[in-house]
Amino acid sequence: MAIFKKPDSSDYVLAIECDGATYHSSKNARDRDRLRQEILERMGWNFYRNWSTDWLRNTSVEKERLFEACTEALHKGRYVRPEEAEDEAAEPIVFEKTIAPKHITFPEYHDANVYDLRRVHFDLQSYGKAIMEVEAPVSEEYLLKQIFFIYNREKVTSVVKQQFASQMYGCERNGIVRHKGFLYLVDQKKISLRVPGDKREIKYIAPEEIAAGLMTLLKQNYSAEKDGLYRTLANQLGFARMGDAIVARFDEALGILKNGTVEGDMVSLKQE
Repeated sequence: MAIFKKPDSSDYVLAIECDGATYHSSKNARDRDRLRQEILERMGWNFYRNWSTDWLRNTSVEKERLFEACTEALHKGRYVRPEEAEDEAAEPIVFEKTIAPKHITFPEYHDANVYDLRRVHFDLQSYGKAIMEVEAPVSEEYLLKQIFFIYNREKVTSVVKQQFASQMYGCERNGIVRHKGFLYLVDQKKISLRVPGDKREIKYIAPEEIAAGLMTLLKQNYSAEKDGLYRTLANQLGFARMGDAIVARFDEALGILKNGTVEGDMVSLKQE
């Protein structure tokens, strides 16, 4: 038997019996399961039974039925004694099968106007920081694709990279951090996922930014299938298809979430 917990709560609202029809047909099993169900229902539990044979034969339909049962159980909640009522959350919690963050608005990402900024910033570090105040965190490679013209080159070359690295020496003193190919502002208080105003390739989006997007989605849903979570995030970022490169970047971002857990195909938030 599995049990379904109300998100952000210690309340279990649904008992899910998962054993097969052959097992349940035996008299001892029927008596034991009936007694267990009666006790749980008296305590205010909702009860749902799913046969493993049905699940294997028609997984998509059974998933839909299970989702509906979980959603209904969340809306109904468990039995609440009068003395507990004031401790219960006032707002209903919605459990979504597929993550559809209609109520979430992510900020948009836009490229800085590197030509206008160059007119007032001649030192590379001050110029780079001015761009970062619009774009940070930003990939060094992406930044160089925007400013290679200051090196009198027609594209990013090894010479451009070497000169850039040399000019960025000691940038921490100017509030810039270089880390694994990305540039961060020291005083940037919060990193949020940014959706396309101007679209970026997945390799140019910092893992911390992707992780922030995953966290935002998980906070709305508490628990989700990893594939559905990834596809929702990919859609938010404007990617129609989710290839290996995107999955790899999302896996990297998921790995740095401090309060996210992965069990099989499910991703959940840790209980505080």
